[in-house]
Amino acid sequence: MKIDCLTPEEMRLAVSGEWLDESVSCREDPVGVVIDSREDLQARCFLAIVGKRTDGHLWLTSAVEGGAVMLIIQKDHRDAVDPGIAESIPVLLVDDTRVALTRLAVAWRDRLDGVVVGITGSAGKTTTRRLVQSVCERHVEDLPGERGGGGCTASVKSYNNDIGVPLTILRARSDDRFLILEIGTNAPGEIAMLSSLARPDLVVITNAGRAHLEGLGTVEGVAREKASILEGLAENGLVVMPAASGPLREEVLARLGPNQSVCDFGAHEGGLQLSGRETIDATGAQRVTCSDGFEFRMRLPGTHNAMNALAAILVARALDITDARIGLGL
Repeated sequence: MKIDCLTPEEMRLAVSGEWLDESVSCREDPVGVVIDSREDLQARCFLAIVGKRTDGHLWLTSAVEGGAVMLIIQKDHRDAVDPGIAESIPVLLVDDTRVALTRLAVAWRDRLDGVVVGITGSAGKTTTRRLVQSVCERHVEDLPGERGGGGCTASVKSYNNDIGVPLTILRARSDDRFLILEIGTNAPGEIAMLSSLARPDLVVITNAGRAHLEGLGTVEGVAREKASILEGLAENGLVVMPAASGPLREEVLARLGPNQSVCDFGAHEGGLQLSGRETIDATGAQRVTCSDGFEFRMRLPGTHNAMNALAAILVARALDITDARIGLGL
């Protein structure tokens, strides 16, 4: 698989930054962008984020000692750069490193040709992302040699906010076949913003429940925020969502473009339904039967995980992945 990244000059142009010392050049181009000095920094660009609990500018020396070949810092923190570091690796100055991270992701997203899947919901989005990722990875692994190449990049942990989504995009390789992004929210407008950044070809909304009521007010407000993932959806994109009627469905249909479409799922309604479910061992692993006769086994227990699997199946089928590979991936 190919690992690549924007060049230092492309980064400068993307973030409208300026070099601390224009005479200093990279000894090697960065292969990625990192914000945590505890991660692998070898041949990477360290971007210093000012956070609530810590400030990345405190760890510039550690980052360079860890192998970073470039730094991106805020102009108002230029004094944090040791003179020896300033003379040895390029340091890019920006007004706001958090904004710079987003701009880097925008520039890199333009380079990606693979299918982008965005997943949101009040519950189940991380599990659904993992299921979609597993199926896509299995599909790529099983491709014959002449059709091989490329891979699948997905969110790690719960990287679903205005830092996690850009970082995941920047981790993607230019030859990836699939990029699977988990998209969350803490305030109105966040999902729309992240969707516009990600520009997904296909989105999944697992549900719209009572989570985040503090920030979004009502269940209707939650549904409105979840449905806003359509903001960045491709003109001919697909929405995978629950079949049940209610605020979420109303919000999605109100936003749906003329060339966009919906595939839905449910326990007793929708294009793909849960026909049967049987626990098969003490761990809770289950055998699940779909309304179209497709049967699969999954290690995750419970009806809620079976429903997440239905969403993953619809995604995979939209990506022309065979049921045989879907079953192996689940």
